[in-house]
Amino acid sequence: MFRSGQDDRSIFYLLTGDLQIRDSAGNTFCITGGDIESCCSLTPHNEVRCKATAVSTVECIRLPSDLSNIHRNLVEGATVDEITDDEQRIDNAILFEVYHSLMSGDLVLPSLPDITLRIRHTADDPETSIEDLAKIIQSDAGTSGCCISVANSAAYGGTQSVANVREAVVRMGIQVTRDVVVAYTLRSLFVSKSSVDKNLLRTTWKHSCRIAALSYILAGDVAKLNPDRALLAGFLHDIGILLVADALHDYPKLLKRPHVLNQLCADLSGQIGAIILRAWNFPDVFVAATLEAEYFSKPVSDRLQRGDVVRLAHLHDQQPPPWSHDKEELARLPVFDKLRGQDVLADGGFAIVREADRELAELTRLLSN
Repeated sequence: MFRSGQDDRSIFYLLTGDLQIRDSAGNTFCITGGDIESCCSLTPHNEVRCKATAVSTVECIRLPSDLSNIHRNLVEGATVDEITDDEQRIDNAILFEVYHSLMSGDLVLPSLPDITLRIRHTADDPETSIEDLAKIIQSDAGTSGCCISVANSAAYGGTQSVANVREAVVRMGIQVTRDVVVAYTLRSLFVSKSSVDKNLLRTTWKHSCRIAALSYILAGDVAKLNPDRALLAGFLHDIGILLVADALHDYPKLLKRPHVLNQLCADLSGQIGAIILRAWNFPDVFVAATLEAEYFSKPVSDRLQRGDVVRLAHLHDQQPPPWSHDKEELARLPVFDKLRGQDVLADGGFAIVREADRELAELTRLLSN
């Protein structure tokens, strides 16, 4: 369908059918027409998404890339003074310009901390030993403390407390330890000394911690999925807010228009988050959970997925951020039909979440500290 370098002057949108995208590292993933991800241009970053191959009959739209430059120049040429009489036009101009800057080929993605990359690489090696993993974790005091605290929490705690990193890894296992470390080290990306984006990043991190803890509870007790993988999906679902926060430095007027900022977060978090997770080589299930975190009416497959758990977690969040979508009644959603037999409280939530209050509170505290 297209190849980077060959088709750099065109923008492609998928309408129907299935495309396989191969990036410069040889990784592949599929996009289906009609899904949320197909709403984005297929070629916003030629250096990342370099080749698309049709795996079924497809319908696409191909447009000259100059169209986006024309629109960008129009927006850059308009000053606030020229449109102060039209509040909606100001908001639209800001929304368009921020969206364009984030989706342009010059987009600079955040990098995972070094210890995160080392832990992921080591844990994914089938010959890795517990000692190998413990040695890396012990190189960072904060990560070591987190692993020991989580291993001693109600979620993993045994009859005796663990006293060191090696014992913590033994109790949790290599794969669980990997996910815990990745989740913990993500916090450093949400810390800012700037007053411009500080509040947004702090709110996002706290929200991610609540969704992660709720996903952990719901995955194991309701969906019968791996709770640790669901916990990580909860942490990652709003990772796109990092780049929205960066945009505040270039568009300080957004701070005076919280309704526009909240709309940006709601509209862009999933799309930008998917781009970031692709660049970090996370599996497709995490990308899907990020794209569809609040797509409450999404049809459900025969077996519940991690994304279904993250959506359920949002429905149970008692402190949603200002950009969160309005909650819908659980009993009216497609996912509810897959959860027959669960006790539902008067407020529409699952009783199992209320029963796990202590575990939930402890998990949230450990993850947010």
